[in-house]
Amino acid sequence: MKQFALLLVVIFGTAIVQAANISYIGGEQLAWAPNDTTQDSTEKDLEKTLDEIVEEENWKDRKPDTEWRWDWDWHKGDDDIARKSGRKHGFFRGGAGGWDNYYLPVDLSALNNSLVGTGVSKFPKDMFLYGGGGFGFVGKNIRLGGLGAGGELLATGTVDGLQREIKLGVGFGGFTIDKVFHPFNKTEIGIGLMTGGGTAELELTQWSGPVGWSDIVGGYSVASDTSASRFHDYQNKMSTNYFSCMPSVSFRYNVFRWFAVGAHVGYLYTRMDQQGWKMEGKKIEGFPDFDLSGVIYRLSFYFGG
Repeated sequence: MKQFALLLVVIFGTAIVQAANISYIGGEQLAWAPNDTTQDSTEKDLEKTLDEIVEEENWKDRKPDTEWRWDWDWHKGDDDIARKSGRKHGFFRGGAGGWDNYYLPVDLSALNNSLVGTGVSKFPKDMFLYGGGGFGFVGKNIRLGGLGAGGELLATGTVDGLQREIKLGVGFGGFTIDKVFHPFNKTEIGIGLMTGGGTAELELTQWSGPVGWSDIVGGYSVASDTSASRFHDYQNKMSTNYFSCMPSVSFRYNVFRWFAVGAHVGYLYTRMDQQGWKMEGKKIEGFPDFDLSGVIYRLSFYFGG
């Protein structure tokens, strides 16, 4: 009888211990592992996770990230983050475009001398041109693009009540290649070359004021043989083409990430064929020699990213 009672006590105690290790959650049975086994498994998982992180980051052999990142978010403090990481940002890194203002001192003494006796003033020595351009980076801080500009000078006068005007128009454009450097944040220094061509036009106009159709026809009438009755208004336009080349050095500063102001100094070289001047397709003989080559200054305003 004592042995039977002892057996019941052992069975009852075992049942209590087993019940203590069983929990019910949401009506489902969940068995918990012993505490020592759980702790060992957690430590192993933690050690494995740390090893994977170190292997993935490879922090000992990791090199600074100096390559262009296309996914860079400019709206998250690019300049501050770049400064802390040792990179230089804040300048255009993809491409940009905008407009340019040029100042070109010219020597037109040969052309001015040929116009003595026409009653018009001499051409100014300073020419201002306006244009624009754009570029895109292709790697290794090299960018390709193009630009173009044009401007004109006027010589005017009045003779016997007739207004006279001679206009010299100049335009050029071409392909550009630049090598740029970024010594500081938001700044860019570059050396570049533009090669292309251009056109020079000379237009001579004489104007007596508002006229009627009868005045125009009367000037061509064969019955009219006095100079007073002839039509004195006329306009002649002639032009030629030339090769242009412009090496330059530049400095650009990004006021904002998307807007920059630049200053450039270069030399505009033009090779003009003086025998190539034509008026309405007809060749002009003995056109006076003049050259547009000289130091040229440019102020640019560009937008990009």
